[in-house]
Amino acid sequence: MAALATLDALVARLGRPLDDEAETALAQAALDDASDLVRHYGLPWTPENCPPIVRRVVLRAAERTVRNPENARSEMEGAYQIALPASLPISGELTDEEQAVVEKAAGFDDLVSVRITRTDALCRPTTVYVDPEGPGEPIPFSAPDDVLAGGA
Repeated sequence: MAALATLDALVARLGRPLDDEAETALAQAALDDASDLVRHYGLPWTPENCPPIVRRVVLRAAERTVRNPENARSEMEGAYQIALPASLPISGELTDEEQAVVEKAAGFDDLVSVRITRTDALCRPTTVYVDPEGPGEPIPFSAPDDVLAGGA
């Protein structure tokens, strides 16, 4: 499937042109991979129906890959040192926040339906018939066994 964001949008986010054919190929692969990830967590979006917030997630994940293709966590040169937090995903992986954004855009909520079955006496009513006051047919009346037996 086609990437959900364009190379031009990624270049704009990077703030610089891509250096060469190898970096262009890396950037396109990063967009393709990030698009596959958001489809995995979301819906089978196309470039035409992709929500803008999902496109933003694709671009952020692809940008991380292009900026840090070697998945380095830290770098030092002379007095200069930089370290990325261990919680930041490397390459094109999604953060927990990004995954939640994609799931929300797809309409997936934390609300789920769970079937439960109760097997106690309250769920096994016994039908008895009560005679009406005056003329008429007996009226069906359901109640738990223990209520009919005079229990609590």
